[in-house]
Amino acid sequence: MLKLSEPWVRHLLTQPETGMGYQIAIVNLKDGRVFQHVIIIGDEVHEVDCSPHVPFTNADILDIEVRNGLE
Repeated sequence: MLKLSEPWVRHLLTQPETGMGYQIAIVNLKDGRVFQHVIIIGDEVHEVDCSPHVPFTNADILDIEVRNGLE
């Protein structure tokens, strides 16, 4: 798991929930990597592309885009 920093938590609070209490997001990293299926519960990343291993830190994140759940 990765506890997200306060700026990312504030950003996510402005985004819709994908489901009850969670968000599924696309995370773009500064080095160009993109993770298409990131599960965020509250202020923590719980799963990245079906793995509990989170291969990035807060400092690596360029953008978090919450998916609408229909994709």
